[in-house]
Amino acid sequence: MVTVKAPATSANLGSGYDVYGMALKKPYDLIKVELSESTDITVDGYNKEIPTDPRKNTAGIVARELTDTDLSIHIDKNIPPGSGLGSSAASAAGTAIAINKLVEKEFSQVELLDAVVSAEKHVSGQAHADNAAPALFGGFCIVNDEVHKIKPPEFDLILLCPEKVNLTKEMRSVVPKKTDIKNVKKNIYYSSLLIKGILEEDLRSFGKGLNDAIVEPKRAKLIDGYKEAKKRAIKEGAIGCTLSGSGPSMIAVGEKPKKIGKAMKKELDTKEINSKLFLTKPGKGSKIISSTD
Repeated sequence: MVTVKAPATSANLGSGYDVYGMALKKPYDLIKVELSESTDITVDGYNKEIPTDPRKNTAGIVARELTDTDLSIHIDKNIPPGSGLGSSAASAAGTAIAINKLVEKEFSQVELLDAVVSAEKHVSGQAHADNAAPALFGGFCIVNDEVHKIKPPEFDLILLCPEKVNLTKEMRSVVPKKTDIKNVKKNIYYSSLLIKGILEEDLRSFGKGLNDAIVEPKRAKLIDGYKEAKKRAIKEGAIGCTLSGSGPSMIAVGEKPKKIGKAMKKELDTKEINSKLFLTKPGKGSKIISSTD
């Protein structure tokens, strides 16, 4: 049996729509894979919305992409599905890393990524690597036809996860197909600031770079409590706050993360929206933590 720790990921990070993605230290899933007489999937934790049919679960789809060997896959699901934290990418990436250890063939990074992206496409309808790449490789990833990885500083990150599932397909439907050139210029500025913040270990630039003039304003209208929580975060000293992926999870940075996070959660509490607060940092990719014959 091979056990893999697979991280949550935050995609987009403001202006980096479908291009930026970052692995997080927590939350994370544990994926346990072993050889079996037939392929099956079991899920503990956040399992209510997750299919166990291998043809519909990203872990099972990755297994089919990479090998004909039958596998038993168990997922300790600590990353809420439909939360904007790359839950399906974590399942796929963790399984891919486990298979790479279990079977005799050693896959290249490109082959592993292609399999994870293919699995993501099966469940979301879109082939994007903004969650898949950081889930596999960790750090901060810039993705398009290629993946470029940057090791981010140990910034404190505030992650607030409302207990409400968002459908990625629905959130993509509100993305504008056209926009004003002024908004494009703003987003180039924001995305440049974000990279500056990472390369220079400058929290203020990173926080300012979390802004977005194109996609986030449209999605914000569909997420109960987001505008209020973001406003409260800024009031309490957050430098920046945005949606993680397509939401509803929110990611923020500031000098006093605990104070900011508690204030954001309290804001959702007043609207009777249950949520879970994580104080986290950028993290590594999927990693084998144990292996037994």
